[in-house]
Amino acid sequence: MKSKVFALLILLFSVSTNISFAQNFQPGSITFLSGQKDTGWIEEKLWNTNPGKIKFKSLAGVENVYTVSELESFRLKNSVYQRAVVSVDQRPVDPLVEFTPSKSSITDSVFLKLIILGKPVTLFQYNDARPHYYITTNNTTTEELIFAVNDESFKQQLRSIKSISWTNNIQNKLSELSYSLDDLSGFVKVVNDVELYSENNKKVDEIKRLVFFAGGGMIFQKFKLKSDILGYGDLKFDNDISPVFNAGVDILLGLEKARTAIRIALAYYQLKTHGQADYQTGSTGRSQHSDYFLQQTNIEPSLGISYNFYHHPGLKLFGGATFSYHFSKYNDNRYRLYQVNSTTQYTDMTILKFEKSWSSVSAQLGAVIKDHFEFRLNSTINGSFLKNPFTDQKVMNTSACLFYRF
Repeated sequence: MKSKVFALLILLFSVSTNISFAQNFQPGSITFLSGQKDTGWIEEKLWNTNPGKIKFKSLAGVENVYTVSELESFRLKNSVYQRAVVSVDQRPVDPLVEFTPSKSSITDSVFLKLIILGKPVTLFQYNDARPHYYITTNNTTTEELIFAVNDESFKQQLRSIKSISWTNNIQNKLSELSYSLDDLSGFVKVVNDVELYSENNKKVDEIKRLVFFAGGGMIFQKFKLKSDILGYGDLKFDNDISPVFNAGVDILLGLEKARTAIRIALAYYQLKTHGQADYQTGSTGRSQHSDYFLQQTNIEPSLGISYNFYHHPGLKLFGGATFSYHFSKYNDNRYRLYQVNSTTQYTDMTILKFEKSWSSVSAQLGAVIKDHFEFRLNSTINGSFLKNPFTDQKVMNTSACLFYRF
């Protein structure tokens, strides 16, 4: 009995440990020094000091540890850490702490936590054995606000920023300013007239889940038809190339840099083809000729899904599949049979019947360039719009389109 209870306790401890571990991973993204980005999960810890490395789990479940020498930045939930090479003041801020370092400052590569992003002042925080605060003004180099025992240079540093509109209110706030997160962030907030980064920029940094697109291209259509109804030989149809116009919306799914998209679209295009045949008839073997004229106008709503299998800030490659429903109008549907040994006397007949509404399935490959331009290849793999029995007709459409995404 005791052994069973002990085993149960071990099992519960193991499960709770795994759950606790899983909960430590939170949605996040990383940016490498090369500019390449990746999305997944980052292990969240109670960092008393700014981290020098993080554990990252990709969407495929692969774990890696990355250091400040490999990453340009990383985002954990709504917090952003930015790599910077900065001077770090080593002097104490407490007068009771003895100053022992051989140097008053060191230069190091660190992850600075972004507190406020704005103009003219951006504020960062860095914690080691003591808090440090850094600013950039109008995209200049990152500079530490100096504060140590008997040294409150940070006020003079702020006062020297010429791009600040020094109203009486701001000057009064500066004179009362203390070297703390609340005071400094409140001061920069007033100077920039913005909210804290984690609050104000949250909507800006969220993924745009609805992406609209519009554009067009060319569609290559190959019409194949085999029918015992015609009975006058095999018709060979011309291939047709015509313009196609598309518009719709992508619904982006997934964590942060969404890789899966549901596409709702509407297309418009025409098929215009001509088939003809020459053959011998009867026991006399006389020459005979026939033509088939077909012109079809299509309005095509569709629903598709695609997956972004290569993800880079400037280029994304994807593949997918689409189900389309076609509403078709037949402006021309004539079978023309010429009389024996005549090129001027003929009879026009409507022999084949075509569907006014029908469906098809297609596959896609494409690329999105700089999030705004999309190139897409589409090929129909299944579809038929012929009503008649004893016939075999296949839709073989291939299109190349360029869309603008907005």
